[in-house]
Amino acid sequence: MHSACIVLDDGDGDGRRRRQMYIMGGRNVDGKICQDFWVLDLDDYKWTQLSQPPSPRCAHTTTLIRTRSRYGLYSFGGWDGCNHIFDDCTVYDLETELWVQTAAPIASPTDSVPRFAHALCALGDGGSGDDDGGKDHVALLFGGVNMVSDLRDLVLVCRQGNDA
Repeated sequence: MHSACIVLDDGDGDGRRRRQMYIMGGRNVDGKICQDFWVLDLDDYKWTQLSQPPSPRCAHTTTLIRTRSRYGLYSFGGWDGCNHIFDDCTVYDLETELWVQTAAPIASPTDSVPRFAHALCALGDGGSGDDDGGKDHVALLFGGVNMVSDLRDLVLVCRQGNDA
């Protein structure tokens, strides 16, 4: 129950081409929740271990979103394998190669519910090199599970173009 995200980006004419698959967290064969983060180069099929995310988790989601200030992998929610369900957002900035902890960018605070085993899908062309003038970038978050029930909601996740 890891998350995986593919980044296909031919760059902006600057020679920085990216064809990679990122894998984060999950559970190992012993059931331990992992805190590792790997990238597979899709040109030479070489695996590289990257810096650890802020906390071990499984059943979270990760999607690529580009804003004016950040081009990164946004990871939302998940479970620590014990009794904590996350409602946070951790971002791996693809330019600085650093992790940033941010508040969950939920459009309505009443929709910010801790969850795991949900789906997250970016809308629009979040991975393109186009400068969009700082427009909002959105994703849809669907369902999942929390300590109370199975969730059947559809939540708008919004990241402002000039936000982190």
